[in-house]
Amino acid sequence: MAKKRKKAPAPKYNESAAIKVNFNRIKQVCQILDCADALSILSQQEIKEIYILRMHYTQPKIKTGHKISREKMRFFKHFCQLFYNMEESVLIEGKNPVSVMSLIAVERFIVWHSHVPEPRATEIKNALHVLFEHFAKISQPLTDLYVNYNRLLAVSNPFTKTMYTLTTAFEYRKYGVRGFYHTISISSVAPRVSKVEINGNKRIIYQIASQSVNDQTEWASIPAAKLSNLYEGDKEELPVYIQSHALVRYISRISPLDETIGQCYIAISIRNEEPFIYRRNVLFPICYQSFKLGYFIAKPVDDMLVISTFLFVTQHGTPEGDKLEKLSGLSKEEITYWNIAKLGVFASKTVNPEEGIFTLFKECDLDYLFDAAKCIKGNENHSYNWDAFSEYMKKGKEELKDDLRMISDETDLQEENICV
Repeated sequence: MAKKRKKAPAPKYNESAAIKVNFNRIKQVCQILDCADALSILSQQEIKEIYILRMHYTQPKIKTGHKISREKMRFFKHFCQLFYNMEESVLIEGKNPVSVMSLIAVERFIVWHSHVPEPRATEIKNALHVLFEHFAKISQPLTDLYVNYNRLLAVSNPFTKTMYTLTTAFEYRKYGVRGFYHTISISSVAPRVSKVEINGNKRIIYQIASQSVNDQTEWASIPAAKLSNLYEGDKEELPVYIQSHALVRYISRISPLDETIGQCYIAISIRNEEPFIYRRNVLFPICYQSFKLGYFIAKPVDDMLVISTFLFVTQHGTPEGDKLEKLSGLSKEEITYWNIAKLGVFASKTVNPEEGIFTLFKECDLDYLFDAAKCIKGNENHSYNWDAFSEYMKKGKEELKDDLRMISDETDLQEENICV
């Protein structure tokens, strides 16, 4: 029988070292504000008192009643620890950023100061007036930490799988190591999966959802009143579901954006962008940052609003794509043939603003697409023959008639005749 491994002894608590670490965080901020020398006004006893009111950052724990894998817990522990320590909070433009832990150390110092009796409190505030004045102008230091929590939830919670939520709390502990504690508990949320019949075929669908720290899961829905005469049922609110087919179309058309990032922006866009009715379909604008990628196309099915596909912004069935067809004379088959219904094409190279192609896209409010490379971090070199496309636009389309007819048949099958 194998011998059980002995647990490594826990490191001994070194209070003097911990006091120094906490004070150095305050000192780092004061150095950026050019008032570090004024810290000499504090006595060793006061520095110890400040330390007692410091913030402790605990490792995330699983909420009672929930099951989360060790791998997923390691994932959350890693990123939470990273958020505490990484230096990205900017105090003064042009100077080095600091960590959230340093900002909180100063915030706790200011809390300690509020309990200092007069005239000592005024003496300390006068000496460190730059620090007090600066922190009176900035938002609550924990803001940056919670922004990162929400980023983590956004990119790690595809609504087609088990999702996770973070709940934080604060408490002062007098037992053990005294201090103010920031705690995190993690709970799991099952996806909402259903089946519907569309055009005689059964489809698996998922309700779109998003997570925010300390909030309940936000399940996407739309008021029936916004659907005009498209919906004839008696429900006041319809949940918004999406077919896996639509997700496949979306991911393929927004390449080279990463799939995880792409899914993250689905929930963000559904939450922030207003849907509208166009050609008897409900269109949900989908954006990457402020860059419109296209639209999810939806219709009511069985008291649900079901997204059946994703159309890139240049495609037939979108306001911009239809305008492009009208002004250019391009059919939806030609747009598919020339492959201008994918984001990667527009990240291929810079197009001269004097060229006819750029002018055409500008008239359709689509010239922003040529800035795609600037919006996509880690973009690889993509190639596209814009010169050949321009030449085609000038000379006509006779030579492609047969190819375009084949594309027309394929497109109708792929998009399942979603546009009326």
